Amino acid sequence: MKSKFKKFIFIFVIAFMLPTYVLADAGLLVGRNYGNGNIDTSVDITNAQIQFALNGIGYISSTNPTYAWITGNQNGIKRLENQILFFSGHGNQNYMIFYDQNHTSNYSFKITGTASYSDIPTIKLTSYNMSKVKLAVFAGCETGIGSTNIASQTKNAGVKATLGWKVSISVASHTSWLQRFWSKIFNTGLGNMNTALQYANSFTYDDPGVKNISTYGQWSSAYSALSTNNNTLYNSNKNMNNLNVDNRKHNLNINTYGKTEESKLSLLEKYIISNINPFFKLSNCQTKKTAGQNYNIYDITYVLSGDIKTKLGYTIFEENNNFVALYDNTKNIDYKSINSINNDGDNQKYNNLNVNINEIINSQDAIIKNKETYKYYDDETQKIYYVIRLYLIDNNGVSYVKIYKYEI
Repeated sequence: MKSKFKKFIFIFVIAFMLPTYVLADAGLLVGRNYGNGNIDTSVDITNAQIQFALNGIGYISSTNPTYAWITGNQNGIKRLENQILFFSGHGNQNYMIFYDQNHTSNYSFKITGTASYSDIPTIKLTSYNMSKVKLAVFAGCETGIGSTNIASQTKNAGVKATLGWKVSISVASHTSWLQRFWSKIFNTGLGNMNTALQYANSFTYDDPGVKNISTYGQWSSAYSALSTNNNTLYNSNKNMNNLNVDNRKHNLNINTYGKTEESKLSLLEKYIISNINPFFKLSNCQTKKTAGQNYNIYDITYVLSGDIKTKLGYTIFEENNNFVALYDNTKNIDYKSINSINNDGDNQKYNNLNVNINEIINSQDAIIKNKETYKYYDDETQKIYYVIRLYLIDNNGVSYVKIYKYEI
């Protein structure tokens, strides 16, 4: 019975994933499992495939790409001249790099904007016709840092809209952010592509740095408006049933002009106490501000018992000297008992925890830029963890974050 059920599910998924409403391939989706002890972005490609299929967008994809495959053609179209390019993996300001665990020839290559390298094969995107590309997402660490980077270079070469990241970020937070982004990007009923960014940014994450993005080009347009040829790439009525009201959202109109950061946070504290949580104290929270290109994002998250971080809290958007929206990401927790999550038993477990940080550090095959340790409450597992977070640079010059978690 169990094997028959699995077979049925497999057939259903294959049938479901076949794209419709499309006359040509529209997206190139590339990820990679970099091997044991490294990162795996395969799930980012799977999540994107689901959203492409739901919206009638065609795609070709690989989580085991070779140089020959990615530089080749499919259905008469160069793969790197598809209308959407999505790369998820290791990166830096100048390139994204893909390789397998053994750095096998043909499986190792760099994708750049304008730069050329001699160490491994390089694919220079600006040598392709980038005016055929509507959207390029470079989902890697630091791909949007600085005044010139792979995202800005490809936009200048003709891509209508590009996206990169300014910092190094954890895989788990990045995967969650990307999943939410792809779930909204094709929805013309939401107005424009900025809405997809705002939706992904409206949640709280283990790593709030995931919101530190750089965007270039026509993000104020709907995705469908970026398509200038005759191929049918989008069914405009397909996603209307997704226009559900977000019950996390509080519309705000709080003037912040000329106010200090302390005054702004005081205004938010008063609003939360009056409208959401009468027991709220800003002093029991951690605040992270992310400066966007035309907005600021404030993440206010609860810290339990003085030293246990969480992602339970509130995300607030500031635009044009006004707080315009607050998203309640507390998941209807019981505010009265929130500080009782950590008890004496948990403290005893923490005191008895035997973690050799130096042993973990010495086991790394990359340079450690920075490290931090902290306690963290995971609201999904409802458990407390001791976390070791390492910021690394490997011998390819790319940075990434590695996290070790130990249950308390």
